[in-house]
Amino acid sequence: TGSWDRSCKIWDLDKDRIVHDMGGPDATNTCPNSAGHQNTVRDVCFSPDGSVLVTGSDDETVRLWNVQTGEEIKCFLGHDNAVMSVDYSSNG
Repeated sequence: TGSWDRSCKIWDLDKDRIVHDMGGPDATNTCPNSAGHQNTVRDVCFSPDGSVLVTGSDDETVRLWNVQTGEEIKCFLGHDNAVMSVDYSSNG
């Protein structure tokens, strides 16, 4: 999920708990070298194989996250305004 609090959370629906909390003011960021998004997370999308999460934010960045570890893989810069939508092509 993405939120106004700048966080992106990965949930275990069977156990009704948060598995990874990336970014946001109260997050226990699983990637100590990344503060995560600096503004609202507008959209999230899983890769076709489920191993990577992509997020887009009002902070004008797109970030890739490792679903297993919660670690930020890469941050893409270049937009001049909020990133409202993210998606994967069918082949990843």
